[in-house]
Parts: sequence; C-alpha cells; structure tokens
Amino acid sequence: MTESGDDLGNRTGSAAVRGLRWAFWLNAVTLPMSFATSLVLGRSSAGALGAYTATQIFIGAFQTFFIFGGNAVFTRFVPTLPRDRRIAFLLSYLALVLGIFTAAALLLAFPARVALDRLLERFGSPAPVLAYAVAASVVVWAFCSYFLYGIEQAPKAALALKFVVLGYFVFAMTCLAPAGSALLRNPPRSLWAATAVIYGLAACLAAALVAAAPSLHAVNRTGFYLPPGFWAVVVYTHLGTVVEFVYSSLSPSVVLLWLDVESLGRLTAALRWVALLALLPAMFVSVVAPGFAKLDASGRRDDALRRTRSAVRAAELAVVPSVFALILFAPAFMGLFGPGYRDHAGLLRIAALSALAGPTVYIGSGLAVALGALRAYLAVSVLYVAASLVLNAVLVPRLGLAGAAAAMAVSSAAQCVIVTIVLRGVGFRGSRSTWIGWSLGVAVAAFASLVQPALAPAFVVWLALTAGFAWGAGATWSELRGLSARLMGAR
Repeated sequence: MTESGDDLGNRTGSAAVRGLRWAFWLNAVTLPMSFATSLVLGRSSAGALGAYTATQIFIGAFQTFFIFGGNAVFTRFVPTLPRDRRIAFLLSYLALVLGIFTAAALLLAFPARVALDRLLERFGSPAPVLAYAVAASVVVWAFCSYFLYGIEQAPKAALALKFVVLGYFVFAMTCLAPAGSALLRNPPRSLWAATAVIYGLAACLAAALVAAAPSLHAVNRTGFYLPPGFWAVVVYTHLGTVVEFVYSSLSPSVVLLWLDVESLGRLTAALRWVALLALLPAMFVSVVAPGFAKLDASGRRDDALRRTRSAVRAAELAVVPSVFALILFAPAFMGLFGPGYRDHAGLLRIAALSALAGPTVYIGSGLAVALGALRAYLAVSVLYVAASLVLNAVLVPRLGLAGAAAAMAVSSAAQCVIVTIVLRGVGFRGSRSTWIGWSLGVAVAAFASLVQPALAPAFVVWLALTAGFAWGAGATWSELRGLSARLMGAR
C-alpha cells in the first residue's frame, strides 16, 4: 500500500518537529560547553584561542576541498533510496572519498613534503601523520552523521555531531586544573593531540549509531553502489560546500594566512557570538531538508515551500533581535573573553551583520538542494565566491581585522540576495522581514559605532528596534507563543 500525500506530509512534519526539538535542547546543553572552551582559551591568551580556531579551519577546509559533496548528497539521495541499498551507498561513498584523499595525501607527503610542511606550519605544525589521522576521522564522523540525518534519525545525528563539543569542553576544563595548566604552554601541540582523540572517538560513536539504526535491520544488499545521477549531484554540491566555506570561514582563513594567530584569536572572540546565531537556521535545515526532498518526490512541492517559509520566518524572529543585541552590547560581550578584547568591540558590531543572512542562506540553500535546483544555485554562487575572494584580498591587507569583518558582512548580504534570486525559480517568495532586518541592522551598527551608548540607553534602543522589527514583520503574540511552545515540547 502506498502512503498518501497527506499522511506523508503530516508524518514528515511531525518527524521534523521532533528532530528540531531534540536538536534545540541538545544545543541548549552544549552551547555553554562550547563557549566555556573558547572563554578558557581566550582568557588564557589570544594566541591560544587563535590556535584552537586554526585547527577548526583545517578541519573545515578539509571537509570543503576533499569531501566532495558531503551533507547535500546525503540529503538528496538517502531519503529516497531503497532501504536495502542505503548501507551500500554509505560504504561506497566513504571508500571513494577516503581512497581519493589518501592518494592525494601520499602525493603531498613525498614529492611536495616541503610545501606540505609550510602549509601545516600555519595551522600549528602538526605532524603529517597526525593531520592525516584527524582528516580520516573527520570523514567517517561526518559521513555517518549526515547519513543519520538522511534516514531521519536527527537526534542521533545531532548527538554524534555535538560529541566534539563535549570533547573540547573536557580539554578546556582539564587546562583549568593545576595538573593540566601545562597544556597551554604550547597550545598548538596540545590542541592537535586533543583534536585527534576527540574526532577519533566521534567517528566511532557515529559509526556505532549508524550500525544500531532500527530502520536498517532489514537485509542489506552488498557491493559497490552509487545511485543514478550521483556524479552530477556531487559536482554541483561540491561547489556548494565551497560556497558555504567561503560564507563561514574565508575571512578567518585570510586573517590566519595574512596576519597571525593572535589576530585570529581576536576575530574569533567576535565570531563566537555570531556563530551562536547561525546555529538556529543550521539546525532547522539539517532537520527539515530531508523532508523537503520527500515531499517534493511525492508531488507536494507547495507543502515544502510553505514549510520553508515558516522555517525562515521562525529563524528570523529569533535571529534579528539577537543581532541587535550583539551590536548594541558589543563591548560587554567581547569583554567576557578578557579586558583586552573590549577594545575590539567594533569587530563584533560589523561581523554581527553577517548573521542576518543565516535564515535565508542556510534554509534556502537546503531547499534548493532538496528540490534539485542545483544548477541555478551554484551558477550564481560562483559570483558570490569571486566577490568574497576579492573583498578579503582587498580589505584585509588594508584594514586588518576590521576589513575581515566588513568582508564577512558584505559577502553575507550578497549571498542572501543570491539565494533569494535562486529560490524564486522554484516558486519560493521571501518575506519583507528579511529586508527590514537588514535595514535596521545596518542602521543600528552605524549608530552604535558613532555613539557607543551605555548599557541603559542601549537597552532602550534594543527594545524599540525589536518592537519595530516585530511590527514591520507582522508578527503576532499568538505566533510567537506557538513557536516557543513547539520548541519547548508543547502541542
């Protein structure tokens, strides 16, 4: 018996809400851990925080340039694959990526060893073998976690992904103990050793969760298997991961390569707050994107578009007022990392604007991939990547850290426009709340930079801006209460 469209839409929506709720609470638990890690390292020294960020840039760059396709490929294929083919697809894809990466690593390790050592020096000079072990663990961890999202096991996927946060938290707490204080005498060496352990354990956990998934207990067909259309999707989605890396990590990477690790630490203090706001839309898209693909496959594209509009709006109602707060209270937020960071509050005021693009970029890109609008999305994204490279190349050498923050803000605005244009091609129409948020955000950033208000006036301005945004967006009390109730678990 086939499943009706209404049943599928209701079941998909219910699974998405359950997954979103679990991810919400898991983030609520792990966010303090993540911040504690950055605070401990940042208060130790900007160099220690910069060294921590350098390892994360290495992992992000590896996932971008060596794991071709990644999460978007799983989102596109796994929900619609026969169950007896899913494990074969996972193992085939994993073996393919590990094989290509290993061949590339061997080529770098012997003919180009000097160039490899110079490159790794910027990331803290890990031994090539250690860097390879971390990279291989990242592949297993990422693929298994993405696969769990694809089979709608969002709680398990979120657990595997957030395990690394717990690992770094344990490392940071160990550094606070008298016996562990020596770890921060040479932060790069200690952080790379911790990273190898953390991602190794995370890979084992993700693989174990895949093996225990209840929906895979049926007989699985073995052998090498890649579904029809795999390579076409990989080519487009790989460029999509490059776009995402540019969106999130290009400016910190340029700071690391052009300036120094201490400058990277100061920029990281600002970006840690911005990253908080990116979690909500990223959480939405990880949970609901597989449902978009299933709804579209069943002829329910209108339902997928409606769910996307709801997700974008819900994310904006939370993100935009939070951006206002980061801008107005920037000195206080930066000061948590140490007194010396307060002088760099301007970085947070500028960089916070980039978070305004998050709801449209993350959720809209997830919809474009799920509906197969890859060609249009990636074609226009090439322009965004080129613009970001030019902005960073021009602004960072001339303006330093302020230039990096400005490049992030302008690039994010451009990406928001690009995704909006692409989504119009699949029938999605954005709301005025997006542009109201951007207009008010730029205005309050200029105001705060010129006036630098004290806490009490800043709070009054924040209340006025939040009320103005809610009114302009047409938000109602019942809508806000309903959103809060769904996240908190009420029906």
